[in-house]
Amino acid sequence: MSFPKLINRRNGLLRTVVECDVNAFAEGDSSKFSRRATQDTEEFDWETLNDNNKVDWEDFIISLGKITSLKRDCLSRLPPEFRPGHLLHDAIQKGAPDDILMFICERFPDTLKQEDDQGRTPIHVACSAGCSPEFISHLVTVFPQSVATKDKKGRTPIHHLCSSYASKKHAVSEVTLKKMEQILWMLFRKAPGSIVDEDAGGVDAIEYALEANLDLSFIATLQEMTSRYHENEARKAAQRKCMQTRRQLDRKHSPHAAFAA
Repeated sequence: MSFPKLINRRNGLLRTVVECDVNAFAEGDSSKFSRRATQDTEEFDWETLNDNNKVDWEDFIISLGKITSLKRDCLSRLPPEFRPGHLLHDAIQKGAPDDILMFICERFPDTLKQEDDQGRTPIHVACSAGCSPEFISHLVTVFPQSVATKDKKGRTPIHHLCSSYASKKHAVSEVTLKKMEQILWMLFRKAPGSIVDEDAGGVDAIEYALEANLDLSFIATLQEMTSRYHENEARKAAQRKCMQTRRQLDRKHSPHAAFAA
């Protein structure tokens, strides 16, 4: 028994009718998924995700759409022969456009929390690879914990932003710097402490920015954020000390204290 299933691509470019084997889902027979996926994905060369060749993203997205064994939140159901290790990481690094990245995020939300062999989540890679502020904003919104996450070298997304975002552009223009500042403020608001975090080698975000020869205006923004963070931390410490002193005075002048004396 089968029925037609309609798969719509967000931008309207993909509208493909495929057949879905209901019995395969009911029986959990992965071999049926695999056989069907093999038939439906012959047009796309999946090995292109493992080399530096330009990927045909239209073919890629159509091929994903044709794998009928996939459902939302079920990246693990992707047949082994079509299961790239880090689908979203690979797409980001190979320069996939935003609509493709958003499709992967929506179709396979588990990829947002995956770590590669260097301990990087997609937001680390996106900040390093020069992704758009809009896509990085989506990553921050959907998985905010990743903003403060460190990779195996102790680097946060801010470290990656400062060290290599601009290098992915052909020229560090005013537009690029504005995008970087926009992303920087997103990350700072979500994880203020990451602005002063040091990596495993004791290097902080400002040092990364200096090593990357970033514009002085961007470095000044980093310094402003660092000062703001330290001021907030000093204010919090003063408030904690004040509350501690107040509690001590309250205990000293309480009726129970007088009775004990």
